Amino acid sequence: AVLINEHKTDLIKNVEAFYSININNNLIHKIAYRPFDAKFVYYDTKIIERAREKVMQHFLKGRNIGLIVGRQTTDDYWCNVQITDSIIDNRYHFSYKGISSIFPLFLYLDKSSQLSTNELPERVPNLNTEIVNQLAKKIGLTFTIEKEASENTFAPIDILDYIYAVLHSPTYREKYKEFLKIDFPRVPYPKDKETFWQ
Repeated sequence: AVLINEHKTDLIKNVEAFYSININNNLIHKIAYRPFDAKFVYYDTKIIERAREKVMQHFLKGRNIGLIVGRQTTDDYWCNVQITDSIIDNRYHFSYKGISSIFPLFLYLDKSSQLSTNELPERVPNLNTEIVNQLAKKIGLTFTIEKEASENTFAPIDILDYIYAVLHSPTYREKYKEFLKIDFPRVPYPKDKETFWQ
């Protein structure tokens, strides 16, 4: 954290000196530029072309994790899947067939537009409820919004872990290699609870 803050401070000084402007420190954020290559960006939506703030805001408002997937590839071996805890560059995966997509695990609610007096959760899972219910029924576990120590429960992070494991499976990649060249990957349901946890 100290090293990151030192780099952030150096970046601010250099930009301010070069452009003779004052930088808003709150707009400097870590960005996953390429796999295993993090940088900083001055994330001002007024000056960044296509800032994709509708998605990226969920990494700036609080703690989050997301799945990065390349929709298509020109490579013989599909391997365009990673995890991040920050916003990403649109060319995170270099491919001649398109840009990378990021799927935040949680969505942070805009409480300023809420008219309800009920206490709302800070974040909600970015998951299709119908699919989560089907998965819960298939594996015989109860879904919880946040990870719990309770037995026979599973949470959004467990679903992300399952998806990530499947997409990294050599068997899966070989079986669906032709399909992976043309569209987003499809993830099969686990056969049972043991398969899900494995």
